[in-house]
Amino acid sequence: MGSKRKQRPRVTEKPRPAPWSATRADAWIGLLETHKRLTRDVDAELEAAVSRAARRYEAGDRSAALAYEVAAGYLLIGNLDAARDYAAEGLKAHPDDQSLAILAAVLAYRNSDLERAEGALRDVLQRSPNEPVATLDLAIVMGERGAHDEARALLEALIAHEPRSPLARRAGRILGPSGRN
Repeated sequence: MGSKRKQRPRVTEKPRPAPWSATRADAWIGLLETHKRLTRDVDAELEAAVSRAARRYEAGDRSAALAYEVAAGYLLIGNLDAARDYAAEGLKAHPDDQSLAILAAVLAYRNSDLERAEGALRDVLQRSPNEPVATLDLAIVMGERGAHDEARALLEALIAHEPRSPLARRAGRILGPSGRN
């Protein structure tokens, strides 16, 4: 008695390339090179726009809006020192400008100066208690400083005041499922 061997079915499909075959790796490298080239172009355009705005500011247009534009632009291109300088100068000339004050707080936060960020945000909220960006940012700062109860209260107040806003949704994500009403 002979034993019958099972025959494998014939494969008629072309074999699929391995997840990281040379072909796929080449495709990824091509995509990364394209991304780098496009990013370089965008970065160059952004730097040129920031430079033009800074020249207008230095030429005498010292409006709060332009100070904010220049400082925010420098933040976007990664020049935190220049961003801080323009924000500080803008705030000296326009101490009640909330956008500049919030930007100064963001810059302090990016520099790990949580005390300065907290102070700037509290100043904004003292003048405008329901300012949503300052509320969210202060909650984040307070959470990082270990004042979790205050951070939670700020997030819950933001959700209660502007329940359908993107900032309230962000506050809800920070609180997590157990913290939402």
